[in-house]
Amino acid sequence: MRPTLLRVSAAALLVAPLYALPATAAAAHPGTDPGAAPAVSAGARTARYLVTLDEGADPDQVLRDTGITPAYVYRDALRGFAADLDRRQVATVLAHPDVRSVERDAGAAAF
Repeated sequence: MRPTLLRVSAAALLVAPLYALPATAAAAHPGTDPGAAPAVSAGARTARYLVTLDEGADPDQVLRDTGITPAYVYRDALRGFAADLDRRQVATVLAHPDVRSVERDAGAAAF
């Protein structure tokens, strides 16, 4: 398996359980809303995106640099955040040098 595919697969496996335990994520990161809808918002044309940062990058610094307000901030299993973004914000985040990937959140379902 290619190293990039392996990293993406590992990140997906690490992020998926976070959606099953939203109260835990909120407790770990006060000020986040575990009940926030992961789909497209009403009114403004935004959608929830998962932003993965390079290893060692500071999520708070990237958020300050881009002016994004996160729904969740990930610091342990991976570095990054989830946020409701419009197209302009997606372009801004993608242009940041510490951003590894930006993916639209597909949501998750419990079995």
